[in-house]
Amino acid sequence: MAIYLSEKLKQYRKARDLTQEQIADIFYVSPQAVSRWETGVSSPDIEMLPAIADFFKVTVDDLLGVDIAKKEERVLEIFEQTGNLVNREEKDGSEIDEAIEIVKNGLREFPNNVYLLARLSGVFRRKMAECKEAGKTDEMKKYAEKSVMTAERLVNEHTDYAIMPVIEQKYGIKSEMRYGAIGNIAYLYDEINETEQAVAWANKLPDIEYAKMFVLSRVLKGEEKIKQIKWNISLYSHELNTELKMLSECVYNNADVPEEIKRFKEAVAEIEEYARKEI
Repeated sequence: MAIYLSEKLKQYRKARDLTQEQIADIFYVSPQAVSRWETGVSSPDIEMLPAIADFFKVTVDDLLGVDIAKKEERVLEIFEQTGNLVNREEKDGSEIDEAIEIVKNGLREFPNNVYLLARLSGVFRRKMAECKEAGKTDEMKKYAEKSVMTAERLVNEHTDYAIMPVIEQKYGIKSEMRYGAIGNIAYLYDEINETEQAVAWANKLPDIEYAKMFVLSRVLKGEEKIKQIKWNISLYSHELNTELKMLSECVYNNADVPEEIKRFKEAVAEIEEYARKEI
């Protein structure tokens, strides 16, 4: 239950707009202790749980995520069933349709569960790709629209849901999934050549300077700061490479090296020169 407890403590604290330092003052512990609680490194003493639950006006079972654990077990089962279907080596063509029905049934059990909405949108998108490959344009558009509608529900429901940490860890679905859903909606509209809608949804995403990884590289200290900066460079070097390739194809038709690539090489050379001086 520790993983649920850490998420619940963080969720309840943020809902009350309190800092870790304020929680530490209220329960006469150190801010470091509260930080460890919320990251799952350690847990409050069992004697403290009733007081913490009383402060947040919840039950100890709520605090421990007992009900969420039962729901998450069922949602995990749905994820595994649909994963086995779409990844099956020998297929007869019915797998994606069957997966769609399984997720729909799951949503009848847990209406508006954001994890199942993300799964359903993804399965609809797989069906869209299947129709596109088969040359079924009308069917492709239908499933693209279904995927968009499901992703829109995810965006709208995102602000009020219980975190399921095991699913987030196992399947890489994070609580920031709202932004992923918005990006997918933009891509889906692009797939069916509705550029205006694609651009409108893309514009709902935050500007790059406010992305988590960039803010972290500025506020972290020591080794954690260096680790984050290295990750950012690795990630965005790949993305920049993709952007430059697309620019070359769109503007230069691979005939010339664009000026942007020259500037990029000059910037890399400057960094290499700086590194040599530092060594």
